[in-house]
Amino acid sequence: RYQHQPYGHADSRRQRAGSMPMKISGGGKRQCRLVRKERAFSLIEVLVTLVIISVAALGTAGLQTVTLRINNGALLESQAATLAQDIVERIRANPDGAYATVFDAANLLLDAPVCEGPAADCDSVEMAQHDLVDWKCALGVAALANVCDERGIAGQLPDGDGSITVAGNTYTTSIRWFDSASGLTMPIVFTASI
Repeated sequence: RYQHQPYGHADSRRQRAGSMPMKISGGGKRQCRLVRKERAFSLIEVLVTLVIISVAALGTAGLQTVTLRINNGALLESQAATLAQDIVERIRANPDGAYATVFDAANLLLDAPVCEGPAADCDSVEMAQHDLVDWKCALGVAALANVCDERGIAGQLPDGDGSITVAGNTYTTSIRWFDSASGLTMPIVFTASI
Protein backbone atom coordinates (compact mmCIF):
# COMPACT_ATOMS: atom_id res chain seq x y z
CA ARG A 1 0.00 0.00 0.00
CA TYR A 2 1.15 3.50 -0.84
CA GLN A 3 1.64 5.91 1.99
CA HIS A 4 1.90 9.60 1.43
CA GLN A 5 5.22 10.99 2.64
CA PRO A 6 5.76 14.67 3.49
CA TYR A 7 7.82 16.89 1.21
CA GLY A 8 11.54 16.55 1.68
CA HIS A 9 11.36 12.95 2.81
CA ALA A 10 14.06 10.88 1.14
CA ASP A 11 11.61 8.51 -0.51
CA SER A 12 9.31 11.15 -1.93
CA ARG A 13 11.94 13.21 -3.71
CA ARG A 14 11.97 12.47 -7.34
CA GLN A 15 15.09 13.42 -9.17
CA ARG A 16 14.29 14.49 -12.67
CA ALA A 17 16.72 15.68 -15.29
CA GLY A 18 17.33 19.36 -14.79
CA SER A 19 15.51 19.62 -11.45
CA MET A 20 17.20 20.98 -8.41
CA PRO A 21 16.96 19.07 -5.13
CA MET A 22 15.29 20.86 -2.29
CA LYS A 23 16.15 20.57 1.35
CA ILE A 24 13.72 21.04 4.19
CA SER A 25 15.08 22.77 7.23
CA GLY A 26 13.58 23.77 10.51
CA GLY A 27 11.31 21.88 12.87
CA GLY A 28 8.69 20.58 10.54
CA LYS A 29 8.05 23.93 8.93
CA ARG A 30 8.09 23.93 5.22
CA GLN A 31 10.93 26.25 4.36
CA CYS A 32 12.54 25.41 1.08
CA ARG A 33 15.95 26.38 0.06
CA LEU A 34 17.55 25.44 -3.21
CA VAL A 35 20.76 23.52 -3.12
CA ARG A 36 22.80 24.55 -6.10
CA LYS A 37 25.33 22.36 -7.72
CA GLU A 38 28.42 24.45 -8.22
CA ARG A 39 30.57 23.58 -11.18
CA ALA A 40 34.08 24.74 -11.85
CA PHE A 41 36.01 24.56 -15.11
CA SER A 42 38.14 21.50 -15.32
CA LEU A 43 41.77 21.69 -16.39
CA ILE A 44 40.96 19.86 -19.63
CA GLU A 45 38.31 22.41 -20.58
CA VAL A 46 40.78 25.24 -19.95
CA LEU A 47 43.47 23.53 -22.04
CA VAL A 48 41.07 22.88 -24.93
CA THR A 49 40.04 26.54 -24.86
CA LEU A 50 43.69 27.64 -24.89
CA VAL A 51 44.42 25.38 -27.88
CA ILE A 52 41.47 26.80 -29.82
CA ILE A 53 42.50 30.39 -29.05
CA SER A 54 46.13 29.63 -29.99
CA VAL A 55 45.15 28.13 -33.35
CA ALA A 56 42.96 31.16 -34.09
CA ALA A 57 45.77 33.55 -33.13
CA LEU A 58 48.28 31.72 -35.34
CA GLY A 59 45.85 31.78 -38.24
CA THR A 60 45.35 35.51 -37.80
CA ALA A 61 49.11 36.14 -37.63
CA GLY A 62 49.66 34.11 -40.81
CA LEU A 63 46.93 36.04 -42.58
CA GLN A 64 48.48 39.32 -41.45
CA THR A 65 51.86 38.27 -42.87
CA VAL A 66 50.37 37.38 -46.25
CA THR A 67 48.43 40.65 -46.31
CA LEU A 68 51.55 42.70 -45.62
CA ARG A 69 53.48 40.91 -48.37
CA ILE A 70 50.69 41.48 -50.89
CA ASN A 71 50.35 45.14 -49.89
CA ASN A 72 54.10 45.68 -50.26
CA GLY A 73 54.02 44.13 -53.75
CA ALA A 74 51.10 46.37 -54.71
CA LEU A 75 52.95 49.42 -53.38
CA LEU A 76 56.03 48.62 -55.48
CA GLU A 77 53.90 48.06 -58.57
CA SER A 78 52.16 51.38 -57.99
CA GLN A 79 55.50 53.16 -57.64
CA ALA A 80 56.74 51.54 -60.86
CA ALA A 81 53.62 52.72 -62.71
CA THR A 82 54.13 56.23 -61.35
CA LEU A 83 57.76 56.22 -62.51
CA ALA A 84 56.73 55.00 -65.96
CA GLN A 85 54.23 57.84 -66.18
CA ASP A 86 56.91 60.28 -64.99
CA ILE A 87 59.33 59.48 -67.82
CA VAL A 88 56.50 59.62 -70.39
CA GLU A 89 55.65 63.14 -69.16
CA ARG A 90 59.31 64.13 -69.43
CA ILE A 91 59.37 62.80 -73.01
CA ARG A 92 56.23 64.80 -73.84
CA ALA A 93 57.89 67.93 -72.46
CA ASN A 94 61.02 67.33 -74.61
CA PRO A 95 59.87 65.50 -77.77
CA ASP A 96 63.15 66.18 -79.64
CA GLY A 97 65.30 64.42 -76.99
CA ALA A 98 66.86 60.99 -77.46
CA TYR A 99 65.22 58.90 -74.73
CA ALA A 100 65.95 55.36 -75.93
CA THR A 101 67.80 53.40 -73.26
CA VAL A 102 68.26 49.78 -72.22
CA PHE A 103 68.51 47.84 -68.98
CA ASP A 104 71.93 47.69 -67.29
CA ALA A 105 73.31 50.65 -69.28
CA ALA A 106 73.40 53.20 -66.47
CA ASN A 107 77.18 53.57 -66.82
CA LEU A 108 76.52 55.38 -70.15
CA LEU A 109 74.73 58.09 -68.18
CA LEU A 110 77.42 58.77 -65.56
CA ASP A 111 78.57 61.94 -67.34
CA ALA A 112 75.11 63.30 -68.07
CA PRO A 113 74.76 67.06 -67.49
CA VAL A 114 72.70 68.54 -64.69
CA CYS A 115 70.01 70.63 -66.36
CA GLU A 116 68.41 72.33 -63.40
CA GLY A 117 68.21 75.88 -62.23
CA PRO A 118 68.32 79.18 -64.04
CA ALA A 119 71.98 78.80 -65.10
CA ALA A 120 71.34 75.52 -66.92
CA ASP A 121 71.74 75.84 -70.68
CA CYS A 122 70.97 72.39 -72.07
CA ASP A 123 69.81 71.35 -75.50
CA SER A 124 67.13 68.68 -76.02
CA VAL A 125 69.66 65.79 -76.09
CA GLU A 126 71.32 66.92 -72.84
CA MET A 127 67.91 67.43 -71.24
CA ALA A 128 66.97 63.87 -72.25
CA GLN A 129 70.16 62.54 -70.63
CA HIS A 130 69.41 64.54 -67.49
CA ASP A 131 65.85 63.15 -67.41
CA LEU A 132 67.10 59.59 -67.89
CA VAL A 133 69.56 59.93 -64.99
CA ASP A 134 66.84 61.32 -62.71
CA TRP A 135 64.49 58.51 -63.79
CA LYS A 136 67.08 55.75 -63.33
CA CYS A 137 67.99 57.19 -59.91
CA ALA A 138 64.32 57.09 -58.89
CA LEU A 139 64.16 53.51 -60.13
CA GLY A 140 66.98 52.60 -57.75
CA VAL A 141 69.74 51.71 -60.22
CA ALA A 142 72.75 50.79 -58.08
CA ALA A 143 75.33 51.78 -60.73
CA LEU A 144 74.24 55.41 -60.39
CA ALA A 145 74.37 55.51 -56.58
CA ASN A 146 76.99 58.30 -56.37
CA VAL A 147 75.26 60.44 -59.02
CA CYS A 148 71.90 59.91 -57.31
CA ASP A 149 73.34 60.95 -53.95
CA GLU A 150 74.73 64.13 -55.51
CA ARG A 151 71.35 64.93 -57.01
CA GLY A 152 69.48 64.01 -53.82
CA ILE A 153 67.29 61.37 -55.49
CA ALA A 154 66.45 58.20 -53.55
CA GLY A 155 65.59 54.95 -55.30
CA GLN A 156 61.97 53.89 -54.90
CA LEU A 157 62.30 50.29 -56.13
CA PRO A 158 64.62 47.58 -54.80
CA ASP A 159 67.22 46.81 -57.49
CA GLY A 160 65.08 48.65 -60.02
CA ASP A 161 66.00 49.43 -63.61
CA GLY A 162 64.23 50.55 -66.74
CA SER A 163 64.43 50.65 -70.50
CA ILE A 164 62.72 52.72 -73.17
CA THR A 165 62.24 51.62 -76.76
CA VAL A 166 61.08 53.99 -79.48
CA ALA A 167 59.14 53.01 -82.59
CA GLY A 168 58.05 56.12 -84.47
CA ASN A 169 56.07 58.15 -81.95
CA THR A 170 55.34 55.15 -79.68
CA TYR A 171 57.44 54.82 -76.53
CA THR A 172 57.45 51.55 -74.61
CA THR A 173 58.72 51.89 -71.06
CA SER A 174 59.73 48.69 -69.26
CA ILE A 175 60.53 48.71 -65.57
CA ARG A 176 61.74 45.83 -63.45
CA TRP A 177 62.56 45.42 -59.78
CA PHE A 178 63.37 42.65 -57.33
CA ASP A 179 60.52 41.45 -55.12
CA SER A 180 62.15 40.01 -52.00
CA ALA A 181 58.89 38.35 -50.87
CA SER A 182 58.66 36.14 -53.95
CA GLY A 183 62.36 36.14 -54.88
CA LEU A 184 61.44 37.14 -58.43
CA THR A 185 62.18 40.07 -60.71
CA MET A 186 58.88 41.82 -61.34
CA PRO A 187 58.22 43.68 -64.63
CA ILE A 188 55.79 46.34 -65.74
CA VAL A 189 55.42 47.63 -69.30
CA PHE A 190 53.83 50.97 -70.18
CA THR A 191 53.24 52.09 -73.77
CA ALA A 192 52.41 55.65 -74.79
CA SER A 193 52.12 57.56 -78.03
CA ILE A 194 53.76 60.98 -77.97
